Amino acid sequence: MTSTTTTTPASNGVSGAVPRSKFNPTWHHRPRSEWTWRERLLDDMGILQDQSGSARPPIHKMTDPVPVCSVWNQHRFVAPWAVAPILAHFAFTRATGISLPAWAAGPLYLAWFMAYGMTLFHAFRRMTKKYGCFDGEHTRDGIPDDKTARVSNELMAVVAVRTVFAFTVIYPNDQTNLLTWNNVLGMPLSLFAYACIIDFWFYVYHRSMHEVSWLWKFHRTHHTSKHPSAAMGAYAGAEQEIMDILGIPFLAYLTTCATPFKIDFATWWISTCYTLFIEAGGHTGIRAYFTNPTAWPLSFIGCELALEDHDLHHRKGWKSSANYGKQTRLWDSLFGTTWERIEGHASNIDWSKDIRVG
Repeated sequence: MTSTTTTTPASNGVSGAVPRSKFNPTWHHRPRSEWTWRERLLDDMGILQDQSGSARPPIHKMTDPVPVCSVWNQHRFVAPWAVAPILAHFAFTRATGISLPAWAAGPLYLAWFMAYGMTLFHAFRRMTKKYGCFDGEHTRDGIPDDKTARVSNELMAVVAVRTVFAFTVIYPNDQTNLLTWNNVLGMPLSLFAYACIIDFWFYVYHRSMHEVSWLWKFHRTHHTSKHPSAAMGAYAGAEQEIMDILGIPFLAYLTTCATPFKIDFATWWISTCYTLFIEAGGHTGIRAYFTNPTAWPLSFIGCELALEDHDLHHRKGWKSSANYGKQTRLWDSLFGTTWERIEGHASNIDWSKDIRVG
């Protein structure tokens, strides 16, 4: 890995030097038989870097219209994965009267979540190849040779720790009321509220790591990637990963307990599937207008998160930054820490071209 320095344009609200790291992985050029099991896992998850000589994704001018990935198309991909295990679990319990203990249900949900994550990464990789990325003149960063074990471990931890959290804190002993008319009819509002709540805590923590000197060291590693891929969301120090994986969801859960939107297991599970979708998508740079499908009402007040927002946060941000939210742009808008979009601004979006996830 080598480092150079570039200057962030003043038009993005930041002045001064921004260290820019260049990732030059070589491990994926070796025969697969020589890979470690973690490197094979990364390949199986669909986040392998391109082989030498493979075609690059299309490169667009910044003025080329940006297609849309509508809320409907995002729901069409995520909702079946999110809802299917809850429906199957509820149907089983109602038919048999058996409530599954956490030790029995947990591994089943974990396996499903892992399958969902792998399908998601594969889908994002195909979309990257088909539609290209923002700031497409630059290739997306690969996983460095000495970081394949760390990244694969942290990707697995995201899935495992969040599942364990749910089955130790939220999971009900009696699952006959896993789904009720109240939580089904109230699900859209609960998902919206949870996205705003979890993003509030993420905003506070994320902005603090940029602006509080002694916290920056825990976040610096993550920002050495200026053009991340989906897997690079897990490229971070241990302290950051603990907060990302467990700390922020736990704070959000405690907050819901003090509001009318106390989250139940079914709502938490579905929300977590959407959260992974947004977290991974925000690191792909796919050149399309994505907004969080559970928080779409924020678009009416201009506070919706678009995929380009977090891409700009990586590309232009360092110790001084903006676009700190990862589920919405609500808190960035309220506290004045937004950046103008460069390619995906309103006048450059092609609303007639609606692309599908996959």
